[in-house]
This record gives sequence, structure tokens and C-alpha cells, in this order.
Amino acid sequence: MLEVIKRNGQKVPFNRDKITAAIEKAMNSSSGIYEAGQAAKIAGEIEAYAASIQKDLTIYAIEDQVYYRLLKYNNPATARAYENYKTIQAFKRQTNTTDDDVFGLLNNTNIDVLDENSNKNGHVVSTQRDLIAGEVSKDIARRKLIPADIVQAHDSGAIHFHDMDYIIQ
Repeated sequence: MLEVIKRNGQKVPFNRDKITAAIEKAMNSSSGIYEAGQAAKIAGEIEAYAASIQKDLTIYAIEDQVYYRLLKYNNPATARAYENYKTIQAFKRQTNTTDDDVFGLLNNTNIDVLDENSNKNGHVVSTQRDLIAGEVSKDIARRKLIPADIVQAHDSGAIHFHDMDYIIQ
């Protein structure tokens, strides 16, 4: 059985209908061009390709296949619309990294941050304000300021990036 490797590494059954739906969304967007049957044809070709190489495809490989096949079938407007949609979704995934941490401070479930400094009472409003600012700073630093290899080294414990919660200041 063919499987798809999702962004988080989880494997799920291959579903060509999802590919068809994604292509049709791009075709029906304001900048796409609808070509009857093209989405299903491309999805079928990608499924056949995956079966022929007898290998599970990553979501990234499928997205590349969609893009290049849209170009192959002379539908560059839809290929651009598809790429734009992917970019927006990636941005949403990337920018929504602090919500759980911040809400955890507000509802007192983010114990790691609430208790990380024994000199601060994490249940005092002014301290929570400082902790929330720190979570936002860490998020921006990890995504925009610190090189990826340094973030990876910090996360793995090879190094410690001190005061990441103050770096944007």
C-alpha cells in the first residue's frame, strides 16, 4: 500500500483525491485557470509514479510533482497559484508557533516557563506580561534571527543559547 510521509514524519495512506482537490482549489483561485479533468489526471500520474518507484513519497515530493506537471500541461497560472497557496500555508504554520505557549502562561499550564526562574512569580500579572514578551522574542529569534544550525544545536542540547527570550531587544 502506498503511503505519504507528512511534514511531521507521520505516514498516512496515499489519497489521490486530496491531490485532485488541492489542484482544483488552485485552478479555481483568482489567478488559476481551470482545465477540466487535468487535476484528476495529474493526481493519477503522481500515484502511478509513486507505485512505479515503489517508494513512499513525502508531501514535499508530491507538491513538486504537482507544480512540474501543471507546467508540463501548459498551465503555469495554476502552477503559480498552487505555489502561492503553499507559501501562505507554510507562513501560517511558521508564524503560529507561540499560541500554545502564550495561552499556557495565561491558563497556568505552561509550567516550564512559569517555573523557569525561581526569582519570578509566574502567577503575577506583570511577570506574565514579561513571560509572554519572552515567548514572542524566542519565537522571532528562532524563526528569523538565529541561524538554523544554531537553533538545531540549542534544541539538541549541544549548546545553550542564553537569554533567547530577550534577544529581539
